[in-house]
Amino acid sequence: MPRFFLHLRDGDESVEDAAGTEFPSLLAARAEAIKSAREIMAESLRHGLPLDHKQIEICDANGQLIETVRFHDVLRAIGE
Repeated sequence: MPRFFLHLRDGDESVEDAAGTEFPSLLAARAEAIKSAREIMAESLRHGLPLDHKQIEICDANGQLIETVRFHDVLRAIGE
C-alpha cells in the first residue's frame, strides 16, 4: 500500500506529518484529509480561532505534493 503524508499548513507555518500513513489509494488519503480538516475546524471554532489560510497538503513517499485540501473548500462542500 502506498504511504501518504498529510501536512497541515497555515499560511507560512506548517506541521509536518513525519511518519505518514498507508492508504489503499489517493482517494482514501483525501477522505482522511477531509475528515482531519473537519476535526481541526471544529476545534478551532470552539476556541474562537480563525480558519482562513489553513489546508492539508497530501504528499507521496518522495515528498512530492499530490493534492491540497483547503479548509474553505471543505466548508463550501458541507454547505452545498
